[in-house]
Amino acid sequence: MFHSALRMGWTSVSRVSAGFSRVQALRSARAQSAARGSSIRARSESINRDSEFKVTRYSAEVSDARSSRVDQRGFSIAATDHTSFSNGEQGDEKTFCVTFVLRDGSRQSVRAKSGENVMELAHANEIDLEGACEGSLACSTCHVYVDPEHFEKLPPPCEDENDMLDLAFALKKNSRLGCQIKIEKTVDGITVTLPPAIRSLAEDGD
Repeated sequence: MFHSALRMGWTSVSRVSAGFSRVQALRSARAQSAARGSSIRARSESINRDSEFKVTRYSAEVSDARSSRVDQRGFSIAATDHTSFSNGEQGDEKTFCVTFVLRDGSRQSVRAKSGENVMELAHANEIDLEGACEGSLACSTCHVYVDPEHFEKLPPPCEDENDMLDLAFALKKNSRLGCQIKIEKTVDGITVTLPPAIRSLAEDGD
């Protein structure tokens, strides 16, 4: 009986010891798993931080490179506020040169936008070219002489312009009405000469 009880007690102790060992092993495995998880999270956070840093640095480098290209090409944001340039541009709009030979023989060169006419340009720059009918082809008071080179580049006069030119004082082969000379690239550099005198609107109506 005693031996039997002793064996049963030893078996119970062995089972408890084995159970305790399994518990310890399970705790150890959980601790190792938790440690690996922490390590993985730490590496992941490190990778994310590194990626964010690289993206930020790349964006800064791209911005610096663009700024460098802008500086090397000589542009600046302030340049867009300029309204006149030495190469004949106003803002983003191309302009063209027109030279007036005045009645006293002096010359006055001005810049013109595409689509403007010689009469409007003269009025805008206080040049003594009348234009009494304001470009309605009812007079010859904006009569001018066009330099031969550019005279050939102008479109031919319409019938109404020819009728008014017939009334112009000191008519020549290169006579045109200023209100009908449109400024564009093909006539850049045109020279127009004011005639020695004009016929008034009243005289044209006679």
